[in-house]
Amino acid sequence: MGKKFKGKTCVYCGGSSSTGDHVVARAFFPEELRGDLPQVPACLSCNNKKSDLETYLVAVLPIAGNHAAANRLFDDARRRIQKNARLMREMAKGFEVYSPVSTEDAHATFFRGSQLIQYAAYVGRGLLYHHFGTVLGPEHEAKGLAIDALGQRRFDVMFEHLRHVASMVSNSLAGGALAYRGFVAADDSQVSAWQVRLYGGVNLGTSSTGYKHGTFDFAAMTTKKGRLLD
Repeated sequence: MGKKFKGKTCVYCGGSSSTGDHVVARAFFPEELRGDLPQVPACLSCNNKKSDLETYLVAVLPIAGNHAAANRLFDDARRRIQKNARLMREMAKGFEVYSPVSTEDAHATFFRGSQLIQYAAYVGRGLLYHHFGTVLGPEHEAKGLAIDALGQRRFDVMFEHLRHVASMVSNSLAGGALAYRGFVAADDSQVSAWQVRLYGGVNLGTSSTGYKHGTFDFAAMTTKKGRLLD
């Protein structure tokens, strides 16, 4: 994969690429479901920074998933957690604080939400390049967010409103364990929004809107600096 993408533009920082990167890491999925995952050029520094986020997320998100692929990765996720002493202590402490929870047979622990948000921004940049060939310039930025049911409904409204005036894309990969949709503004190819559903949505607890016991997607928006989410 590396030679194919070497010497191009890193989609994450705009520097020179030295390798290729799967926009959503292959390790999120069982081996036989990893074909055709989006790949983009990346520099070694960005690749490593994104990989650090993936190391944590691949260990914990399958446990919170709602898809058969996530269930199949449960033992792998458990082994990853057990090999990481710091993560084991963190999650054990979280169980002491948050469990038992009000829902019968449910369990809760700490989750590093900021790492999912950072990861979402990488994914947004990667999908923008993979589908539309656009690398963000220095005047634009990508920001990630996690969205609950209310946020998902807002994305529905936004996509319906824009479907006649923007370029749209939607995709389902890895046997449905990865689904996403996005649009790019007609008047600015660096303005886009992406909604990504991993494992049918992941159970991340209670959101700031008070929506409980639902599933969360993550999303990314790209636009001019200082104008994001106004």
